[in-house]
Amino acid sequence: MSVEPFWGQKETPRADLVSVHQRHLRPRSVTVLSLGAFIFAALHLLRLGNTLALWGWLSDLPLTVSPLYLAITGGFWGAAGLVMGISLWRGWVWAPMVTRILCGAFALFYWIERLLVESRTASNPNTPFALALTGLLLGWILHTLHSPYSRAYFGELDD
Repeated sequence: MSVEPFWGQKETPRADLVSVHQRHLRPRSVTVLSLGAFIFAALHLLRLGNTLALWGWLSDLPLTVSPLYLAITGGFWGAAGLVMGISLWRGWVWAPMVTRILCGAFALFYWIERLLVESRTASNPNTPFALALTGLLLGWILHTLHSPYSRAYFGELDD
């Protein structure tokens, strides 16, 4: 028995109604999330590459952090983004857990860096916007990972 969606709402699948074929289809939201992880990784690997290429010039600038810090954080978050993107794309069962941990860790890192490192240099009038955007992105990521379609794709629904 199939229930029709009410007013254009998507029907939520139950574990017993999700076909084997549907479990192997990547939901669009997971595709968008994995592409976002790849873009995140590319930007941080670019940070690493630019830091290494411009090391001498960066060392001469009066920065609040050393080029070593920029290189290490760029390399770490670049590698973390690649792991997250590949695991989401491939549908590995541990991908949601890793994604939750890495996204939470990056949000914490971002705000610690923003409040401790950047606050020494200038005030940021866009702090409320950045806080709201952080909350919205984390909320969307958690919603995406908890949706029944995503849970079926990652094999989290009981058979």
